[in-house]
Formats: sequence, C-alpha cells, structure tokens
Amino acid sequence: MGTLQVVADTTRYFRFELAVGTLQVVADDLEALFKEAALRGVSVNALAYPWADSKVWHDQVSFIHIHVEHWRWWLKFRQAFFDWQLYIPYPSQQLLSVHRKLKMQAHIDRIKCLSWCIQTSGYYSFLRQFEACTSNRRLMWMGGHPGRKSSDPKPYYGLGIENLRELRRRDLRLTSGKRRMRFNRST
Repeated sequence: MGTLQVVADTTRYFRFELAVGTLQVVADDLEALFKEAALRGVSVNALAYPWADSKVWHDQVSFIHIHVEHWRWWLKFRQAFFDWQLYIPYPSQQLLSVHRKLKMQAHIDRIKCLSWCIQTSGYYSFLRQFEACTSNRRLMWMGGHPGRKSSDPKPYYGLGIENLRELRRRDLRLTSGKRRMRFNRST
C-alpha cells in the first residue's frame, strides 16, 4: 500500500505589489480573496459586484437604453469599486493618481446614467422607483466617504476611512468579517 502525499498549494493568486510596510496578514487576506475568486472561476471584482441576480430600479424591457447604459457603467467600473471598498494601499504616487482619475470618471459616468433615468422618468418618478428597490444589491455605487485628504469643507458624519492595515491592527475580527462579507451574496 502506498502512502498518501499531501502537496501544498504554492500558487500565488494575488500578484500585485503592495505599499512598503504592509503587514503580512493584510497580504494574506488579499491572497485569500483572490484565491476564492480563482477557485470559483470568476474575477475578484465580479464575485464582489455581480450583475447577475441583482435588482435594478427600472423596467429592463421598457427602458432598454437605460438598462444597457447602466450595465456598461457597472461593468466598466466594478474593478474600481472593489479597490475602493478595500482601500488597498498603493505603492506609488503614480498609481494613486491613476486611482483618483478613475474614481472621477466613475462619478461622471454615474451622473450620466442617473441623468438618463431622470430624463426618461422625471425626477420624482425616478426617485420613487429607486427608493422602491429594497435590495441592498441594487447595482448602484453611491460613492461612500470623501477622500482622507479631501479639500471639500463639508463635514462627513459617517465611518472614518481606514485602510486594511489600520483596520487589521485595530480589529482582526472585523477585518476577517469584511473579507467574508465580500463573498456572501445572500444579503
């Protein structure tokens, strides 16, 4: 009888450079996220922000032009949504600049999509449709909190910005919970 050999999986799934000083546990969490997506056969952002089985606030058949515009916007920027949700530390100022420009373009395209909805249905009708969509997967990224060094003088009363390293240092359980929530599509 032969003995059973266990071979360790040495495949790296997260292949991006992180900022100097990023804790190993943060890198391990990112590796786990990307491995989960690879094992399911989808990209990590598609797993976190799926289009299929999500609710939309408009009638997809009657307003096909809005549906197509929304679909294009969502698929174009869901990788960016994923990066912003995790607040991944960038290793260089150049990558941070690219990140900011992409975020600005996502905001512009979101406004265009919402403008189409308002032009088609009217402001109050659109607002009623949007608020009637009770799913928390209504396929609309609303922007979240302002940047850490934002020059906008308006006060923000929501949760503060924490990157993964700071959150991991403060609360290991919450960090693990955030990672699991990204892939829990039942909510």
